[in-house]
Amino acid sequence: MKAITIRELAGAVGAVRTGFDEHSAAGGLGIATSPSAPRDDRQGESGRGEGDDILGKDKESLRDSFSMLGPPEADDKGVDGCSMLGPPEADGKKGDSAEGEKEKGNREPNCGAGGDAVAGSACGGDLFSGPRIKSGVTAGGRDDIGGRGDGVGGGGDKDSGLKEDGHSGSSGLRLPRRCAPRNDNGGWGAVGADSVRDKESLRDADSCWIPDQVRDDNLRDREIIGVSTDTRTLGAGECFFAIRGENFDGHAYVSAAVEKGAACVVVEDGACVSGCGVPCVVVEDTVRALGDLARWYREQLGAKVVAITGSAGKTTVRHILGHVLSQHFRCHQAKKSFNNHIGLPLTLLGADEDDEIIVCELGTNSPGEIEYLSRVAGPDAAVVNNVGEAHLEGFGTVENIAQEKTSIRAGLRDGGKLLINVDCAVLVSYCDEAGLSYVGFGTGASADVRASEVKTTGLAGELVVDDMVISVPLAGEANLYNALAAYAVARQFGVTADEFAKAMPGLESPEMRLDLQYAGRVTIINDCYNANPASMRNAVETLGHLVRGHDGRAVFICGHMAELGADADRLHAELGGTIGAAELDLLVGVGAHADVTVEAAARASENGLKTRIFPDVEVLCNNLQQIVRPDDIILVKGSRAAGLERAIDELVGLFG
Repeated sequence: MKAITIRELAGAVGAVRTGFDEHSAAGGLGIATSPSAPRDDRQGESGRGEGDDILGKDKESLRDSFSMLGPPEADDKGVDGCSMLGPPEADGKKGDSAEGEKEKGNREPNCGAGGDAVAGSACGGDLFSGPRIKSGVTAGGRDDIGGRGDGVGGGGDKDSGLKEDGHSGSSGLRLPRRCAPRNDNGGWGAVGADSVRDKESLRDADSCWIPDQVRDDNLRDREIIGVSTDTRTLGAGECFFAIRGENFDGHAYVSAAVEKGAACVVVEDGACVSGCGVPCVVVEDTVRALGDLARWYREQLGAKVVAITGSAGKTTVRHILGHVLSQHFRCHQAKKSFNNHIGLPLTLLGADEDDEIIVCELGTNSPGEIEYLSRVAGPDAAVVNNVGEAHLEGFGTVENIAQEKTSIRAGLRDGGKLLINVDCAVLVSYCDEAGLSYVGFGTGASADVRASEVKTTGLAGELVVDDMVISVPLAGEANLYNALAAYAVARQFGVTADEFAKAMPGLESPEMRLDLQYAGRVTIINDCYNANPASMRNAVETLGHLVRGHDGRAVFICGHMAELGADADRLHAELGGTIGAAELDLLVGVGAHADVTVEAAARASENGLKTRIFPDVEVLCNNLQQIVRPDDIILVKGSRAAGLERAIDELVGLFG
């Protein structure tokens, strides 16, 4: 990460207040800060579809109780600074509050740590008294993801819940507004996306975030050299963002971050944090603040950004593209599947100032997320790899998924391009009906980047594009289409088909995605990171290719596909039909919907498919030695929530 100052950070995230106190980090409402609070090591990694989104599946958990903390004017002594949505008027009247927040701003004003409830500084006296906000300006209210007052496609999309005025449409994941840095005229206002990009306004925002008690310019200009949400990976000189998740609270680890050398911490207003001892930036929502910082930081870099989404294959496309582009440019890419509200910002913030291209992926399991992430990333190239029956629980129909995926165009920069898979009929139909301009890749005659031939041997494959044979050393036919998507993007950066082909021999499989492993005489296909109907079909086909001419058995250890909603039984039955027709030797169903899948497979099989069912992974692992034989080829696949990586470890231990 390019070093930035605390001054710049506080301006970028729209700090409610910032300061330094050896006793406490933030005033507000007491929250549990026990060192024994559960931890989470995902660091933004998300399979998107496993129910492990750090923001939680309950949309109300997205900070519905946060207020703007607009403090009173200097002559207004008696207003509680911890309860109003909007700043009070000069005459002492309550300021305007935005739609949807009328009942959600009031909170108990005392966390019981020796503060002054009237002054609104419950944990640390009046050190964090906050900025003075000019009267008559609404600072409160919520907007849907990506709303921010900067418009969504010229007025918003009512179906996605995104409105130009920042208020709710019919649906959408909602995140809070925040205060803006003070403008040149001394006024205050709600910040929009464009305001965040005004570097000068950030550097002139001293009085916005530094209280009178903190006058040390060295503090303001202290540099941070990285950002972390996990104290176990945090390095000295980095900024620690205290993130609240479903099962943990990062505020419980502020002291641990300080002990590891954090240069500053970012905490939520209302968090009672003791023993900080380093500069502390107080924001309404640390998740949103992390995104704001990433968006601002992206603007400071000269790098081009590629953003990739799709129902399947986005990590592999990102992996292939990053590998190829790194042969020609300084290229930074996401770690693993960092594709959510935590992972994407961490990816952007991990780029160095001399990086030329940043390759990131965007995931979703509910409406509005892709648009928000796109606006954070500000891509020069936005890719929709495919649209399929994934996350139906959150979207209802494939058409709704197409709408969500194509909202990746929302953050495109001037001159940016949308690239889509034109072999995907529902995707093309949506884009054409919406009048979108795009670059198409695929195998059909209408493709701008066309593969005239695609063939796989199971372990690897070839595609012919621009009269060049490109050998792809990845298992499964789907990975050939992933390679085609990567080539379509690489070509936008001047990479020729010949150069792309020459980069392929050094390509390795992404972890846990049709990743071949060997344990003695047993071959394991590790594809247990995620699962949806399309990726399941591809994995079964790959197993069928590999077992041809092989003396051992074809074994499928099959977990469930998550987040399919009301279609779950139907789609698991269809998967069973695919398995039954594939002429495998043994199907082992594990966990949810295993009975549906196994029964459908048994009905469809014409070669005496043997089956077993286990209630969970633990019972499976206890029986693996009796199930598996030497020379077996074993496909292990299911949604991440199934936890089938434990079966991989057990197989390696037994036969490796």
